[in-house]
Amino acid sequence: MKKPVVLITGAVTGMGHATAIALAKDGARLVVSGRRETEGKVLEAELRRLGAEAAFMARAEPLLIADSSI
Repeated sequence: MKKPVVLITGAVTGMGHATAIALAKDGARLVVSGRRETEGKVLEAELRRLGAEAAFMARAEPLLIADSSI
């Protein structure tokens, strides 16, 4: 069975960012969202380098999350 997917809103900065990094180091499957798309894509790449399956979404809409590649 695959690990559950963790959704983190506000992941581009602050506590959301720190949480995403910590979970990525544990190999989590992450969907992260935030308002700044450029920074979000940078975060997505960083999370993948840390070993996580990760996807960034500029808006955390349920239908988009369900269609995510994670």
